[in-house]
Amino acid sequence: MTSLHATERELAFLLVDAGRKLNDAHDLHMKPLGLSRAKWRVVAYVSRTPGISQTELAASIECSRMAITSLLGRMEKQELIERRAAPGDRRVRAVFLTKTGKSLVRKLNQIAADVLNDVFAGTSSSDRAHLKLLLTVVKNNAANART
Repeated sequence: MTSLHATERELAFLLVDAGRKLNDAHDLHMKPLGLSRAKWRVVAYVSRTPGISQTELAASIECSRMAITSLLGRMEKQELIERRAAPGDRRVRAVFLTKTGKSLVRKLNQIAADVLNDVFAGTSSSDRAHLKLLLTVVKNNAANART
């Protein structure tokens, strides 16, 4: 293995570890709100894409259709989300936040901002812009590597 490949491999492990640690940091701060990773991710996705179908939501959070149905059922009982028949296709269930869910989003956004301030401490806006560019290239290359 060349040193270039060793460096790329180290970077790949670092990316995975950084993502896991970021999720862990969010989990730690969401726990007092009684939210699992799956629940806070659902709230985050639905807040950005109201009316997302259960199938699209399952794909977005990398969850099986059976698991998302169960999770959404629990969240509906907590009055965080509601499911409605999608216009034009009553078989498709669209997911929306309830008033309680929308209120929770404000708390989640503040927690996320605090976590990200901690995570990106010691970096400049230029560092973050460059990192965003690099990660976008890596993400796109990884997506295209499947074909």
